[in-house]
Amino acid sequence: KSLLLALLGLLATFGLSQAERVRYDNYRMYKANAENVDQLAVLKDLEGSSDSIIFLDGVHIVGADVQMVVAPHKVPDLLAVLGRAEIKYELKSKDFQKSMDEVEEKVAIKGRAAEDYNWAQYYELDDTYTWMRNLATKYPHVVTLVEGGKTYQGRSILGVKISKSQSEKPGIFLEAGIHAREWISSAAATYIINQLLTSNVDSI
Repeated sequence: KSLLLALLGLLATFGLSQAERVRYDNYRMYKANAENVDQLAVLKDLEGSSDSIIFLDGVHIVGADVQMVVAPHKVPDLLAVLGRAEIKYELKSKDFQKSMDEVEEKVAIKGRAAEDYNWAQYYELDDTYTWMRNLATKYPHVVTLVEGGKTYQGRSILGVKISKSQSEKPGIFLEAGIHAREWISSAAATYIINQLLTSNVDSI
């Protein structure tokens, strides 16, 4: 599961158009774990030390897994550093590009959200926004589309308000999709929205 989310996160972070997308053929993915502060310091030194070693997780605390994508020519250097520091590591993927290609097949084709939005695939933000707009049209007396603000680049930050009652009641605020790498949070939030609208809930 963690490998899947990490791969999707890299696609979201580095993914450009198909013609411009960087490839990671024969790059390896390792999981390492610092068991003490000295080992943690070694990992911190590695983080950002080379463009050929990409950390998918920030190096923050002792005992937390850290995932790294490493260029083929940097593998011996990395393993030597980990070995000298006695940092335990595990090879997660021998060909990161191949793993990414397999994961990308799970991403829905752009533009299909209006027809077949589901929770067996991951969606791009525009498709999720299209789905949310359609909910406001389909359930006009229950769903209200709201704009929470603008991004740094001036794009709308959308949400929905769901209410079946005309009276004022305490509300529940659910926030998701803040970090590009955490695709599962958006899937969880949209699943909850769908359940509120389609399950047998007496009142909201």
